Amino acid sequence: MMTCLIFWIPALAGIALYSLVVIEPRYVAAQFCLLWIVGFSGVRLPDSLTSRRIITGTTFAVVLCVCLATTWQISQALDGKTFAQKDIATPECVDVAEALVANGIKPGDKVAVISDWLFPSRQGAYIARLARVQLIAEARSDEYWAANPNTRSKLMKEFAADGARAVLTYKPLSTEAGWTRLGQTNYYIKFLNAN
Repeated sequence: MMTCLIFWIPALAGIALYSLVVIEPRYVAAQFCLLWIVGFSGVRLPDSLTSRRIITGTTFAVVLCVCLATTWQISQALDGKTFAQKDIATPECVDVAEALVANGIKPGDKVAVISDWLFPSRQGAYIARLARVQLIAEARSDEYWAANPNTRSKLMKEFAADGARAVLTYKPLSTEAGWTRLGQTNYYIKFLNAN
């Protein structure tokens, strides 16, 4: 019994450490499973008909909850509106990827991004995957656009020195020249001259 309790320490430590940064179900799922396993392993029931019914009922309840939660998540994934509401893999991603290719970006090219977090939500990762480009650097848009032109120019040179062929962004400032709109989307690209 006491041996199993040792497993609580890494599980709780993992959850505590992630809570300092960000809690994502996929990050802490293993720790919670470990807590449940340790918790259930400590339960001792006498060998009786009542105990077997409790075990059967508990097992059925856990399986039912897991199946209901899984069914709900699958139904949400099948509903295209969910992705559109979260700005994940929207149809615009395909348009941007096609526009990148039409503007001369080739599969394998290295691209930097200026964004809050790979654009609205996580679209940047989908765009890169669809266009088969590598995202090699990222600058936060609020800091980039607030910087003076000299600082922005230096950053562009750093992107180029790291091998970026172009920089992709979402709704750049209209005052900065050199950005090309990608189709009818709100995404823009700026080609870099490698030194």
